[in-house]
Amino acid sequence: MAFKIDSEGATAQNTFTEGNPSQGIPATVVSDDWLNMVQGELVDVVENLAGITLDKQDNTQLGQAILQLIGEGGTQKTASIANNQGSNLGLGADFTFDKSTVKGVQIQYDLERVTDTQNVQESGVVYLTHDISDDTWRISQQSFVDISGVDFFINASTGELEYQSDDLTGANYSGSLRAVVTEIKQ
Repeated sequence: MAFKIDSEGATAQNTFTEGNPSQGIPATVVSDDWLNMVQGELVDVVENLAGITLDKQDNTQLGQAILQLIGEGGTQKTASIANNQGSNLGLGADFTFDKSTVKGVQIQYDLERVTDTQNVQESGVVYLTHDISDDTWRISQQSFVDISGVDFFINASTGELEYQSDDLTGANYSGSLRAVVTEIKQ
């Protein structure tokens, strides 16, 4: 129900004016319907969309709600990547998502796998979405730089990001995943 001020004294463009008594221009009357509309819109963002309980003593709730709804730019997370992993291996608690609170996840990643004779790297994005209508996690992956031989999966029951890796030949293997994880809350 958003609208611009339209009470007595509002300009033709529905903006506020202080008025000018010497020219007979009245100041804009701040009406209860406009104030209630503004209050209702703000409360909707904080209470209904972000699920934050209103607190008269906390003047940061709108900012908290916005950050919660759009994410705070993500959280940095890391994990090790094993070599020649033929069956799905989970990436751990940092890459496990609770379907009761998370609607979607964006994972921007940089992956490096190194041996004495090979070095492969990959950058990309993994998108996870939980579909509440059929209680299913969906995953898509887009790689931007090189191919590291790693494929990602989502464990449908636990919400954990998993992977498989090919065999990188050579001694002294190390594999690492660095990621910025942004959760989209329910």
